[in-house]
Amino acid sequence: MFETETMLGPLASDDLENVLKVNEVHWSSGMPRDMVLFHVGSFHSVSYVDRRRHRNRILTLKHGTYEVERHFDTLTDWYLQAVRGEFRERHDLNTLDE
Repeated sequence: MFETETMLGPLASDDLENVLKVNEVHWSSGMPRDMVLFHVGSFHSVSYVDRRRHRNRILTLKHGTYEVERHFDTLTDWYLQAVRGEFRERHDLNTLDE
């Protein structure tokens, strides 16, 4: 993972990295309760698992909304396409199959 990306966790002492505290803020701001936010990153990216409507797919949201931008079937797909994809050009990264 890159230094600008944060994977939220249940044991994080920092409220901005604690999955429970961050989700409570978003749920109280209108995010559906079946969404579980797990990633916050640069370029205004957030990622979450939608447990109900998208059968545990990983989704990214449009900036400033709770509207789905992209969806991924696996964590690997999400990492390669969303996270690593954002940094490929900036850091001159090869694709993993090169």
